[in-house]
Amino acid sequence: MPRKPLLIASFLFFITSTSSYAASLVGICRNTSKAASECSSSRLFFPTYPVSGGSAEFLYKIDQGSIGDIGENQARTLAESMLTLWEDVSSIDFVRKGNGLLDEDIDSNNFIPVLEPSTTLGFSAVVWDDDGQITEELFGRGSSDSVLGFAGPTFLNTTSNTIESIAESQSVFNGLLFRGANTGDSQSQILSTFQTTILHEFAHMFGIDHTQGGNIDDYNNFTGDLKDIPVMFPAAANPDVGLLQDDIAAVKIGYPLNTDSNNFGSISGSLNQSGVAVEGANVIAFKIDDDNPRLNAVASPSDVDGQGFGNFELPSLLPGNYILRAEAIDSSFTGGSAVGIHSPISSSAITEGFYSGDNSAVLETDNLTNAAANAFVISVSAGSNTNINFDLNASATNDNNNDNDSDNSNNDNGDDTSFSISGGAFNNVIFLRNKRTRKRFRINREGQGQRNISISSDYPDLISFRPGDTVSFSKKRRRMRIVLESFNEFLETFPNLEEDGGVEIPITFTDNDTGYVDNGNSIFVF
Repeated sequence: MPRKPLLIASFLFFITSTSSYAASLVGICRNTSKAASECSSSRLFFPTYPVSGGSAEFLYKIDQGSIGDIGENQARTLAESMLTLWEDVSSIDFVRKGNGLLDEDIDSNNFIPVLEPSTTLGFSAVVWDDDGQITEELFGRGSSDSVLGFAGPTFLNTTSNTIESIAESQSVFNGLLFRGANTGDSQSQILSTFQTTILHEFAHMFGIDHTQGGNIDDYNNFTGDLKDIPVMFPAAANPDVGLLQDDIAAVKIGYPLNTDSNNFGSISGSLNQSGVAVEGANVIAFKIDDDNPRLNAVASPSDVDGQGFGNFELPSLLPGNYILRAEAIDSSFTGGSAVGIHSPISSSAITEGFYSGDNSAVLETDNLTNAAANAFVISVSAGSNTNINFDLNASATNDNNNDNDSDNSNNDNGDDTSFSISGGAFNNVIFLRNKRTRKRFRINREGQGQRNISISSDYPDLISFRPGDTVSFSKKRRRMRIVLESFNEFLETFPNLEEDGGVEIPITFTDNDTGYVDNGNSIFVF
């Protein structure tokens, strides 16, 4: 008997089912409505569409009408071409139900029978929310400014109240963010983002989870070309359209091909700190034979199976040489943007770095070139698995953290200064948009020890900070985001904003332990 789950994952704009194969599959409770984080390990389940005779049939219908600046025929053609990318690397078989079209153009007036059905429809629905109103109805005011799309299973196959597999799914795509007049994007950029969003959201429909991949630093610092960030990253980042090895490894977990064991190897193990299991971190295998080790990297959350042992699974690795890194999952990846079943662990709670061998100190660096030369190398061959006990039990003997940053804010200066601020969010002009504007900055620790920093402004309704207005860290720096509300909302508070040529707003940073205050940074908005 099919039953409805509560599984929805969103994509943000800037955006076999056993425990032992849980990496990158969405976990739920097998026979309760509890969240995965509240589920006992014996009842945690990772559902997929049922695989029978070597394939899993996925019946679908696509909305009629256009979406944003993309016409009806082009939207459908692009969507189905993206399905082929998943189909080519897995045992999923995408099949149109009937003519493959929903009976009518779905909007905010008629979406409930399709998106909130009381019984199964007989297919999975793909809906174009052309004006963003469905997104606003389901996620609240302002959500259409930032959510490209959202998706997840709608019904699960059950036997005697035990979940067996996914029965049907749905996905919704927000047309407001595929319209150049709203985003400032060119038509080619709109088409690229649309295809990437299709790839991402369809994966959620058949049970694939988010991944942090192996390049969170470049994403947070706006550096690099970001072409090595997987499509299942929680936010739209990679400008190219396609799947990376991390994405391919994820879909092969639930929907393998018969030849996979002959072509790939794997690394598995447990992540601990001084013998205590680590939950909610990111473990990455970088393929150091490649010019860019991140392109064929595969990542897994720690304690991915919910067993409480810190287990990680890195499947479908191309044969070659790899190094392992453990790092915190970004604190902003929660809710609809979550990675894995656990809340992200604080970066101050673990020693981030590379595996240097059993009973050896972790190599504390985020420089891949340095790590490739000094970390423990794991040789992966097709058809084999290597088990690693990765313990973050000590700091590396030498600090090899070669960040090559242009500022010197990380040097201990011996005075009363507790921290400093750097990054493009402050003391530069920020041009407001018709939706929220996000900028990044860093709080740089001066001296040693833990920092507990509060951040404030006189306009909390207009200005907020991610992950929060109070942050704690003990590493050299803490990466942050500042979020500014829309241009129109600023106008309500500053009606002469345009006539005055903008407004300057001071931001105050306070060390709650030492009392040190930095009030020398402002944002200038226009």
